[in-house]
Amino acid sequence: NLVPFPKINIIAPAIVPLYHSNSRVPINQHTLITEAFLSNSELCDIDTFEGKYIAVFLMYRGNVRMPFNNHKFIRNSIDFVQWCPTGIKYVIFKTPISHEPENAFLCNPERGLVKISNHTTVLTQILTKIMERYDQLLERRAFIHWYIEEGMEEGEFTQAKEALQGSLDEVQAILDSAGND
Repeated sequence: NLVPFPKINIIAPAIVPLYHSNSRVPINQHTLITEAFLSNSELCDIDTFEGKYIAVFLMYRGNVRMPFNNHKFIRNSIDFVQWCPTGIKYVIFKTPISHEPENAFLCNPERGLVKISNHTTVLTQILTKIMERYDQLLERRAFIHWYIEEGMEEGEFTQAKEALQGSLDEVQAILDSAGND
């Protein structure tokens, strides 16, 4: 459900709560769901308020009730693309999050949430950043000698760039033709 088209396959994870064990922030179910959709909870650098969600998977952990009211809140306050009807899927595991002793600096909250989402911003922002960084490295010819020593030819770097740009153009065309703003 997270990947409606084969080319739209880049997902973004988010974890709530993600704080140290000395934090004493009480977290209820509504706070979990609210924080999960904030950009600072994402484990990649995207602005989730810029684009639209394609699909979302929520994995609740710990002492959590059936989240029907929260899903109404999500549908009313979060922008989803109109052409993908799957929307939100969720699962509840009653076992709370626990960390290994070597990760004792992380908290073991009584409830938590992992959100995995497919978002139009992930596709456009992250792929665009990858293209820009690739161009910078290619322009400086950084690390190329390592690949050439292993048997690659210099023309393959340009072909890889063109292939990635073609994929980015295809994804953008799918989003545009499917009615994304």
